[in-house]
Amino acid sequence: KGGIASDDTTGKSGCGPACEEAIRNLELHRENRTKAQEQYNSFMAHEYWQGMERAKTDYGNKHVNQSFDFLSKFKALNEIMDRDESNSAFWLSWGIRILFILFEIIPSLIKLMTSPTEYDFLLKSRLHMNQQLAFARANDALVELEEDIHNITQNDDTVPLPYMDQIKQRIMN
Repeated sequence: KGGIASDDTTGKSGCGPACEEAIRNLELHRENRTKAQEQYNSFMAHEYWQGMERAKTDYGNKHVNQSFDFLSKFKALNEIMDRDESNSAFWLSWGIRILFILFEIIPSLIKLMTSPTEYDFLLKSRLHMNQQLAFARANDALVELEEDIHNITQNDDTVPLPYMDQIKQRIMN
């Protein structure tokens, strides 16, 4: 019952020192695998999910939605100014403020400093023309009203309203 000898075997059938070593290594690997699986299961059952819940809670508590409005940017700039030791952020913020103020004021200053242009004269003449038109229409309405009053006072029998005497008294007084 002899076996074939090779580099890894003794050539004798049965379990020799190499076989015993291989069996011992196999059992050690099985034990280590079992321990690793138990540690993994314990970690997944307790620590992993607890850590995930803790991370979700921390994220929910610390998460701040990003906003793009002017007020939030201004507050952020003030926070940067408070932490800045070189005062460069302070001067930068004042520069931005002055820039915004200038953007608001410059059109008014230009309007005040420039002399009247053709456009201004056209606007004035258009305004004057509209006023004259309104006065003319008012005069036409007054003439028509005067003619109506004259017709009413001259022809008493043509006015169908019973309170015409009161209207005449108000007009004549």
